[in-house]
Amino acid sequence: MSTDQGKGQEPKTRRARQAAAEAARQAEADAKKQTASQPNVVYRVASTFGPTSLLLAFIGIVALAAAGVTYLISPDELRTSAIILASIGGFFILLFIFAAYSQIRATVTGRSGRYGANTFVMIGAFLGIITFVNFIAGHNSFRYDATANKQLSLAPQTIKVVEELPENVDVVAFFNPDDALTVAQADSIRDLLTEYKRRSDKFSFRFVDPDARPTIARQLGVTSVPTIAFATTSRAVHVPLPPPGTTINPSERDFTTALLIVTGQQQKKIYFLTGHGERDPDDTTKPDGFGIAKSGLLSDNYAVETLSLATQETSVVPNDTSVIVIAGPKKDLSEVETAALFSYLTKGGKIMFLLEPNPPAAFKDLLFKYAIGFARGAVVDPASSLKEDRKSILLAAGQFADDSITNQLNGMLLSGSTEVHRTIEKDKATLLVKPLLQSTGSSWQESDALEENFDRGLDKPGPLTVGVVVNSTAPIGQEDSPIDPNNPTRMIVIGDADFAANRFYAYRSNSDMFLNSINWLAQDTQLISIRPKPVVFRQLVVNRREWNVIRFSSWLLMPIGVAIVGGYVWWRRR
Repeated sequence: MSTDQGKGQEPKTRRARQAAAEAARQAEADAKKQTASQPNVVYRVASTFGPTSLLLAFIGIVALAAAGVTYLISPDELRTSAIILASIGGFFILLFIFAAYSQIRATVTGRSGRYGANTFVMIGAFLGIITFVNFIAGHNSFRYDATANKQLSLAPQTIKVVEELPENVDVVAFFNPDDALTVAQADSIRDLLTEYKRRSDKFSFRFVDPDARPTIARQLGVTSVPTIAFATTSRAVHVPLPPPGTTINPSERDFTTALLIVTGQQQKKIYFLTGHGERDPDDTTKPDGFGIAKSGLLSDNYAVETLSLATQETSVVPNDTSVIVIAGPKKDLSEVETAALFSYLTKGGKIMFLLEPNPPAAFKDLLFKYAIGFARGAVVDPASSLKEDRKSILLAAGQFADDSITNQLNGMLLSGSTEVHRTIEKDKATLLVKPLLQSTGSSWQESDALEENFDRGLDKPGPLTVGVVVNSTAPIGQEDSPIDPNNPTRMIVIGDADFAANRFYAYRSNSDMFLNSINWLAQDTQLISIRPKPVVFRQLVVNRREWNVIRFSSWLLMPIGVAIVGGYVWWRRR
């Protein structure tokens, strides 16, 4: 019985499905006919407002659009034309509103008009919020340099110079806009000048074509292109530029130096003593040269020169000396040179002594007058040194004094250092000697140059001081010296010169130690900082197996993953 009923119901169900499908097709056909019979949007708008009103609206909209484009991309000379076009566009829009006022009112007050008005208000509110946020951001800019070495940011030293400009400085960059190589060079310079501009309202810059505006070039004395002129009301300084197309562009140091010169600010001068086998500040190729250290001083806006005190009978230190660097001397001073350096110190001089183990006697005698002594031999530190050389000691954060020079350092390498100790137990009112760098408790002063084994009774155990800082208003035995207590004699004595040489200058905080010491001696304590390290070229080196993993995973992994996800979605929706 149930089987017969099922057979009878099956034809009915099939007929019902067919009827439903036929009804759906008929409804779809009726909808298409109704849509086809309705006029399109353009026809409805034209029939509502009329051709004259639409023409007025079209002219107004085109004029406003042309005014906006002209204002954004045209030079300053065409900005007036943009304002005139905007006025014309606004006038035609007003004519359109006047001519089609009744139609506009009917459209706006109708049902679809209210929906359109609501949409327009929402769009306007959104654009208003975006405009407001951009306005706030434009007047309260925030930038973050995400590069590892902060290579896109100005140095703290440069920021200080720009923020403290005593007068307005106008920078005029003369470039030929028709030279593609010059334009590429100009883009790099524009980015750098923009960084300066952000730091001070007294700094401004502009780019000028000298052929188009020769008067400005003549006023600033510019005779060749490309040239950058830094000008104030009273003087102008030209920054030399390399030929266009080269990879070398003017550096931040060049621009900051020009600022110092054009505003009458004197660069402090650092002298490297020569004539006794000292390290060469102009040598950037040999491992023991000091050429890279000199570049660091130039980046800190110091002028760097060499100084020989043996060229005349009555040698004197130049009056413009800020700091003297004595780096690794191998020969003794003459009596005349010793007298000149001692006279300089007794008048509040500033010297950085970088002495190797067993320094020449004349230098030891000079420093002995300021309570500084040296042990024979070099420091050995098996607990903190290079694996193959226990005399190349490593200093960690805990081995630096809590001093402005060293409190930001995180490690140093001294390759063959000697102990530097005080010869007096207590500081005097006129003489303060403070430890700056120390080895670990496992170290000792090895007196035998050929051994590295601790001999009790012969070798001095650690921890040992390998660097000191000296403040003095008078040497030992001359307590009545007339030195100004606010400008005392300053010295930094370190038992190694290699840490600032080309070979080790970039290791950890070696460069910061050297430059911070110069800053402290020159009384530029605001410049003491951790400086960005040189830009490092990072290269990914892989073997063939690793390269195949990278290649096939990028070729196959992502497409297969997308195919799997797509197949899963299709399976769920089928």
